[in-house]
Amino acid sequence: MTNSTANQGGAFEQGGGIASYGSSTLTKTVVRHNSALNGGGIWQAPSPSVLNLVNSQIVDSAPSNCRPVGSVPGCTS
Repeated sequence: MTNSTANQGGAFEQGGGIASYGSSTLTKTVVRHNSALNGGGIWQAPSPSVLNLVNSQIVDSAPSNCRPVGSVPGCTS
């Protein structure tokens, strides 16, 4: 995803903004104001899949920006 906004999604079990089940990169992208039971902004599948952030922001999502903790390098919960 490049030069995009994932905004005000939600009411999902995992990943209100993005649920990532493989490896991908977000470039110049904002994920904000999303909600889900687990990973309001982004939920990332377990390793070996990786989500890379390049000049991107994951903000103001509930109950957290990214889950599992540490699964998205550069994302603060």
